[in-house]
Amino acid sequence: MRRGLSRLRSATLAALVLWLASGTMAGISVEVIGNSFLKGRQIKEVLAPEPESFSKDGILSWQEDAQFYTSDLYRRNGFFDAKVDVKIRPKEGGGKEDWEAKLTIVEGERYLFDSVRVVVVEDTSQSPDGPPESARRAAAEDATAHLGVGTAGMDTIKPAPPQK
Repeated sequence: MRRGLSRLRSATLAALVLWLASGTMAGISVEVIGNSFLKGRQIKEVLAPEPESFSKDGILSWQEDAQFYTSDLYRRNGFFDAKVDVKIRPKEGGGKEDWEAKLTIVEGERYLFDSVRVVVVEDTSQSPDGPPESARRAAAEDATAHLGVGTAGMDTIKPAPPQK
C-alpha cells in the first residue's frame, strides 16, 4: 500500500512538472546578440515576458517596448549611442503564442560624466514679472556667485575606460 502511494505521488509530481514546463514553453523566446557590457539576463529583465495579446497589434507593441526599454537600459548605463534592433517572428512549428525575438545591439562608446554645470542667466522664480532689479544686476555681475554654484573643474566629459 505504501509503495503504491509513493508511486502515485511520483507520477503526480512528474505530471505536474511536465504540465508546468509545457506552460512555460509558450510566449516569446528572446535571443540577445552584440551585448558585451550588459549580460543577457539584465536585458531580458527589462522586457515584458509576453505581450498583452498575441494579436498583430500586441506583438508590434511588445516589439516597440522591447526596443525602447533596452535602449533606455543602455542610456542609463552611459551608452547614449547604443542602437537596438528587435526582430520578431513566429516560432517554426509553434502555436499562435510561440514567438522568437532577436535583439541585436550595437553598444557604441560608453560615456562617464564627471560633473554637470548648469548656468542660470536669470532667476524668474521670484515673481510672475521676473526677478527684481537687484537680482538682475547681481546675475549680470556674477551669476554663479548669486546662485552659490562653484564651477571649478566642471564641464568634463570623457569616454569610460574599456570594461574587462
